[in-house]
Amino acid sequence: MKRLLVPTDFSSASDRAVDFAIMLADKLNTEILFLHAYDFPNADPFDPAYLYGGSVAGPVDLDADQRKLIEAQLKKYCDYVARKSENRVFCDYLSAAGVHIDELIATLESLDDSMVIMGTRGHNPGDDILIGSNAARMVEKSPVPVIVVPRGAGVSPLKEVVYASSLMEGDIRPLTILTEILKAFDSNLHIIHIEKVIDREDVDVLEAYQEIIQDHIHFPKITFALVSGDDVIDRINEYAREVDASMVAMLSERRGGLFHKSLSKEMVFHTRVPLMVFHHG
Repeated sequence: MKRLLVPTDFSSASDRAVDFAIMLADKLNTEILFLHAYDFPNADPFDPAYLYGGSVAGPVDLDADQRKLIEAQLKKYCDYVARKSENRVFCDYLSAAGVHIDELIATLESLDDSMVIMGTRGHNPGDDILIGSNAARMVEKSPVPVIVVPRGAGVSPLKEVVYASSLMEGDIRPLTILTEILKAFDSNLHIIHIEKVIDREDVDVLEAYQEIIQDHIHFPKITFALVSGDDVIDRINEYAREVDASMVAMLSERRGGLFHKSLSKEMVFHTRVPLMVFHHG
């Protein structure tokens, strides 16, 4: 992982995401890039016309004093990273006009080996801004992994992580990425599958899935479990509390399966711990 992209609107919802990004960057030796968008239409935040080596740039319409305030706030974030990080994490920032969420997602296509970390206000889908309900849109469409960090979530080393699975081979790619991250934390990974009622066929499917995963994923601290529950989201959150998980992860699937797109988007508004979502590739 080369880069952690952290969109921010300077709200308290962004602060937890900043702390989480610092924790990851310290362990993974990655850089952090902060992004702030202000309200001008049809702007590309990665267009060279808007970027000047880490300083804020934008159309002449934006008041110079406003631009200075934005730049000062972004610089505070990088100053905070310098103070809090243990391994001299490289930090940069940019600001641009009118960054629609779809434009940001399109830009991610060209950013290899990156991850988005963004804050969310929790169960408040009425906020149609970059930080808020758009976290759910990012989860649905981003070509790179996304971690959403609820405003009230604690940020702690990833000692216990839950991966909610549909027991499909499509898990191999996200689990490969996830376990590379977890090696840096010496984490325990709990892979769970939820059914309303567990029968013998479910046990057989889990055993076959476990063999496939262990053939491809070389990570010693994995446990597999079938979990019963009527409400998938509630049961994930309950299990996460039971094992004191510091993060939940899942794959947002195109169709069918346990975690179709609408369910993974809904999870954004109900998770109590950081949630990592992989897009079906």
